Formats: sequence, structure tokens, C-alpha cells
Amino acid sequence: MSHREDEILAFAIDGLTDQQIAHKLEISASTVNSYWVRIRGKLGHLSRTELVATALRLEAKEDMERLSARAEELMRKAEERHQQDDDVRLATQYRAILSALPEAILAVDARGNVIFVNKRLGEMFGYSPDELMGEHVDILVPSRQRETHRVQVNDYLADPHPLRVGVQQVVYGAHKLGGLIRVLLDMDAVVTPDGPVTTCIVRSFVDEVDSARRRAAAAVRQY
Repeated sequence: MSHREDEILAFAIDGLTDQQIAHKLEISASTVNSYWVRIRGKLGHLSRTELVATALRLEAKEDMERLSARAEELMRKAEERHQQDDDVRLATQYRAILSALPEAILAVDARGNVIFVNKRLGEMFGYSPDELMGEHVDILVPSRQRETHRVQVNDYLADPHPLRVGVQQVVYGAHKLGGLIRVLLDMDAVVTPDGPVTTCIVRSFVDEVDSARRRAAAAVRQY
């Protein structure tokens, strides 16, 4: 890949249109299109959206599989030791493990109340975990989106399944201090005796796109 082709690919991953790329590089839109023909000739016929979305989906899928496997193992061990005296100790250990994970993790019950939140998620939104425990998840949703969010949550709970939100549509979270954070959400649900529990990995959209751009640029340089 030439330096100019690298530049065009990087700008595309950042979300710029061909016209915007042309303006940035002070070239014509038709010249940008010519570079795209060369890039696809080297990398295959992938659109710019596919490049970003594929990288994000693959990473999210791997993370969700690891989280699901960890959750299943923890639940299995908890059930096996349910009648034993060390249940409390084990539960505390498992909770500590989840709390220490570098991913921002949230769990919500069927009523929309937060039943688990780790330190990383609290830091992302400006809260301590204790401040969020027992609160309705709406506390993390911008006020103008809460009514729509509740409808979406009810629809999801009617048919819980692995779901990624925030790639094709813009999704914001509400920071404690009033700012907005564009986020990506990887959701799944587990059925418990008390009803479905929704688990969610929350990531910063800006951080994920920047990470995908760096990975894509590194892959391109290998050609």
C-alpha cells in the first residue's frame, strides 16, 4: 500500500466521506475514487463500513464468548457448592473477579434495576459502583432517550439474545457530570429463577474506532 492509500483508508475508518477525504488531501473526488479502485485491488472488494464494522464485530464476538464462558463456569460452580459452607466465600471471589475485569460490565434485572456493576463501568460514567447498585439503568441513559430506551429494553427482554448496539446507529450514555459518551453495547441475557438478567459490556465508541483504525492500518502495511 502506498502512503496515500494508507491515508485514504485511515480517513475512511474515521468516518469521512469521499468528498471530505478529497478536501482533506486537496485532491479531487474522482482521484479519491481511483485510489479506492487500487486499494480494493490489493485488499479485496470490502466497503469502508465493512472494514470498521467487521473488525468491531469480531472483537465483540470474542469478548462475548469469553464473558459467556466465564459466567457459565461461575454459575456451574456456584450451583455445585450451593449447599456448602463456603458459598459466600466463593461468591465473593467470583464477584471480585468480575469487578476486576478491564471491560466495563453491567448486569440489570427484569425491572431494569442494576444488580451488578464493576469498577471500570463506574469510572466510565463518573460513579462509584455503590452509587449505581439498585438504581434503574435509566440513570446511565440521556433523559431525552429514556422513554424510547424503556420500549427497547422491553422488546429485548421479550426475546433476549446476543446483540451488539451502537455500530449502525448512534447510542449515547449519560455521564454523572452531564456529558454524553458515545458507546457500543454488547448484550446477552440469562434466565434465572427471579427472571431474565441482562449482561452488558460497554465500550467507548471513539476508543473502539481508534483501535480498529490502528489494527487496519497495521494490516495494510503488511501488504
